[in-house]
Amino acid sequence: MGVLTGEPRSATVRSLRDSLLLRLSRERFESLLTIHPALTRRIACSLSDRLKQSNVRSFQRSGGAKTFAVLPAGEVAPTEAFIENLTRALNAIGPTRRITKAIVNQAVGSSDMTDPRVVRWLNEQEARFSFLVYETDLRRSAWTSRCIRQADRILSVARFGSNPELNDIECSLAKMALEFGEASCCHPRINLILVHPNTAFQPSGTPEWLAGRSVDKHYHVCGNSPEDFRRLAGTLAGKAVGLVLGGGGARGFAHIGAIQAIEEAGITIGSIGGTSQGALIAAQYAAGDTPSQIARDNRAFFCGNRFYKGDITLPIYSFLRGEASNKGLQEQFGNRYISDLRLPYFCVSNDLSRAKVIVHRNDLVWKAVRCSMGLPGLMPPIVENGSLIIDGGILNNLPVDVMRQQCVGPIIGVDVSAPVDLVTESEDRESLGFLDYLRNKLTGRKSRKAVPNVIEILMRTAALSSIHHRETSIKQCDLYICPPLSGYPVLGWRHIDQLVEIGYEYTREKLRHWPGNKALQVSGRNRKEPADEPMAAASSLAAY
Repeated sequence: MGVLTGEPRSATVRSLRDSLLLRLSRERFESLLTIHPALTRRIACSLSDRLKQSNVRSFQRSGGAKTFAVLPAGEVAPTEAFIENLTRALNAIGPTRRITKAIVNQAVGSSDMTDPRVVRWLNEQEARFSFLVYETDLRRSAWTSRCIRQADRILSVARFGSNPELNDIECSLAKMALEFGEASCCHPRINLILVHPNTAFQPSGTPEWLAGRSVDKHYHVCGNSPEDFRRLAGTLAGKAVGLVLGGGGARGFAHIGAIQAIEEAGITIGSIGGTSQGALIAAQYAAGDTPSQIARDNRAFFCGNRFYKGDITLPIYSFLRGEASNKGLQEQFGNRYISDLRLPYFCVSNDLSRAKVIVHRNDLVWKAVRCSMGLPGLMPPIVENGSLIIDGGILNNLPVDVMRQQCVGPIIGVDVSAPVDLVTESEDRESLGFLDYLRNKLTGRKSRKAVPNVIEILMRTAALSSIHHRETSIKQCDLYICPPLSGYPVLGWRHIDQLVEIGYEYTREKLRHWPGNKALQVSGRNRKEPADEPMAAASSLAAY
């Protein structure tokens, strides 16, 4: 654009890693157009395509990385087995090559990592393969530095449960990040990979690993789980889906069916987040629960009257004291932090005192979910640092924008709020009171669409702002799913099975016609996947 118009370039470019910079002057450019006039049409088409891409975001866009440097973190680092399994998982997405110092020495015939032949050969490999995985030394060396300089993403691998103190390589990385200061975006992002020995792991103490480390993201994986490595590979490559679940009271049970349909479609959920009831179900899934487990736990909690039992109080602050919900969430999530969850997770709430949205990424899970579910009027607000924290659905009932900031892959949003709701067939009235409620009960008007109760009105009011901005959320989604749930009350906890089924069937049908997943295979809900082959030899897994 700058060469065509003669104006300064409108964008700033920063080098993430060692790069080749080519300069083309305007004079040379114009001479090329004279020699090859067809270039003018090609450039015009290219600019037109870019303009369309900026106006209508394409599903195909990807911010995934191509080259990864695997470094040891902490006291014990099972890097060799990790690289073997990650390479296998990445190879299912695109051709992948594992690069070691020995391979480079043999191919180039030089152990000097500053030799131009080394850089040239590595560039050739990047052109030939979709992904490169660099295996660094276990200590600082010229080869380790070369790997870092060639990498889009640094993967610091550690065995969870070992000593979390920084090793020499990590200290060097921390020093490098400190030297960059505000320009820290000019060096590769660092992801911390915490490897667990078995699939039944329930992490606790992750904040200790994050303390003192300047990492962009962290991931928990099981050393012998093909599913975990498929998810990690998809996330790193920008192929894994970010799933956002909206609030809506009992209608949020439809999220359970939506998750089940997404899983059956073979779509990898790389990260998950939500608001209100969506925050609860997202947290349960991020903790490792299956859709059937999530349905069972919610059925016991909500349908067994535990949600209200003994919790009703005088409506000074709210109709409920909130103690029953607090206890239920604490029993379910214990003292785990969000960083302890098996999947990257967030939820949103609102600071009523300061009129701003809060994104929970580092808090205790139960407390973050409770903040997000704190419908004003029904439940008392959480008091924190002098502020009143209330339900996230008031300002952001479907936080796709938050997911967009952390997910480079496609985003699926599941919205369970109805565009039109609480329509009544009752006669026009200028005032309503308790006598009107009794009259409706005594005259048998329950079958008609009577005036909604105070809780239903409060819940609908809380979601009005987000519903008003529905179009913005739809545009930010790669796939927007809004099951037909307007016939179900927001407090209809006993309808959990029907709501799960509707969410499953509707999502299944939407996925069937979604162009974002051309290889989608829709089959019966009882489909059995073939058993995965062992991902690594026993000798490799022994490293874990």
